[in-house]
Amino acid sequence: MIEHNEVEVLGRVTLVSLHGIHLWTARKKISPADFPGVEFPPEQLVSLGSKHVLDPEQLKTFERCKREAHSECSRVGVRFLGGYAVPEEKLGELLIKLRDIKKNFMDYKNKFLRNYDQYTSDWANADWKKPEWREMILRSLTPKAEVACKFDFGFTAMKIVPHPDEELSEGLGDEVKGLTSELIKEVSTEARNIIQRGLLTRGTATQGTVNTLRKIAEKIDGLTFLSPFVKVVSNYVSSVVKAMPTEGIIKDNDFQALSSLVVSLSSEYGIKTFMNAAKQNHAGNDDPFEFLHDIAAVARDEFIPAESSIAVTDADVQIENEVASTTESFTTHEVFCDPSDVVFDAEPPLDIVGEQVVAVDFKEALEVEIENIIEPEEVEEVAVPEVVSPVQATESLSFDW
Repeated sequence: MIEHNEVEVLGRVTLVSLHGIHLWTARKKISPADFPGVEFPPEQLVSLGSKHVLDPEQLKTFERCKREAHSECSRVGVRFLGGYAVPEEKLGELLIKLRDIKKNFMDYKNKFLRNYDQYTSDWANADWKKPEWREMILRSLTPKAEVACKFDFGFTAMKIVPHPDEELSEGLGDEVKGLTSELIKEVSTEARNIIQRGLLTRGTATQGTVNTLRKIAEKIDGLTFLSPFVKVVSNYVSSVVKAMPTEGIIKDNDFQALSSLVVSLSSEYGIKTFMNAAKQNHAGNDDPFEFLHDIAAVARDEFIPAESSIAVTDADVQIENEVASTTESFTTHEVFCDPSDVVFDAEPPLDIVGEQVVAVDFKEALEVEIENIIEPEEVEEVAVPEVVSPVQATESLSFDW
């Protein structure tokens, strides 16, 4: 059975669906007829690829409009039931922007269809290496009337209400419970994107980074009704962003505070720890904000210790400065970073958070004369004890509050 607080959350959001956006890729499946005289394996063995029957550049405006629509929805809402759960307070502004994007989409569609014949002719008559490739394109052209039906821009806004059947409504309740975790996931992804763009290696930040964080703060603030402890995180993010200069480069103490914020938000586990800390302190009638601030400071020290330099040094200049050093010892440079900086396509395992990554100057290493090379057969077998990775205990983090 769906809980009362979950029904209240549903009442404060509108589901916005973008399933009505349809694009045409201008791709056709390659067929054996496109390459006469060439024997291809049977389809049971090989699936042939696709070919462009139109210059892909002519389709980028459609693709950009679709990305903008999803970006605007994501800016104020979170993924939910195949669409976006958008706070009622943000819905009107979002619909205005979606209508503007739709107008741009349809205007370009009309222009595209007016010039469709010219676009296809230019593509077929491009300077292809072989004349038969032109024929391959012309054989695969799609009639303009059919193309017109393939492009559309539609969006729907709807209210979700629980079904009277308790079993069915329970499933909806589970989806509502997941909204907080989805918000955490999306915020941490945005923070990791900032880190991956080089924030921690530059030592300074631009107003663009501040604006990105300002949007994140606004998104969290608009969704504080998901949980009372989302409000704590919202206050924390907003306080740091509001303290930033509104023009110029962010550096020195301001950069320290900004980078601490980004690092703190870059881990889903970290944000959930914040929220659990807020829950525990709230139960003790303490102010959780200072506690979260302390956690942020500790998190930042793990990734960028104060005694380490995060400035990027030109490798060639560094080599010139170290020419006089002995070639019998290698110079190493310690780089402290979030492991997510090194592996971008996965969350950092909990047992390696704060780990030091050591980079060796390979240009210098390659100049060292190697002597007394040991052949494989000269190496004696040595019994190596099994190394057991340290296990970091983690608590179960629940978000049904």
